[in-house]
Amino acid sequence: MWQPAIPVPLPAVGRRFGADRRVRLGDVTPKGRLRLDATARYLQDIANDDAVDGAYSDVHGWVVRRTEMWVYDFPVYMQDVSLTTWCGGYGSHWAERRTTIRGASSGHIETAALWVHV
Repeated sequence: MWQPAIPVPLPAVGRRFGADRRVRLGDVTPKGRLRLDATARYLQDIANDDAVDGAYSDVHGWVVRRTEMWVYDFPVYMQDVSLTTWCGGYGSHWAERRTTIRGASSGHIETAALWVHV
């Protein structure tokens, strides 16, 4: 039977970057759960913030080729969530960025995005 790929876990050591944000009205469905396109925007924002914080020389030379999401529980309207991102792997012109989105009491999304250098 087919089994979904398990995302690379947060390593015990190494660079990681975190940020907190609140799920706002423009981020949710009519029922109040975080939309997938808003989740993708969160991923782009934290990736950019991490690149700026890390003082990388070419912070805007990357584009997303593919993103996988494992939604265990959707964050909801006005919930504070923590985002943590780190490198899951890399090559000469690509990198996998892993990101975890977690709410304090509910909400859990794991993501893996393949970024390509242009």
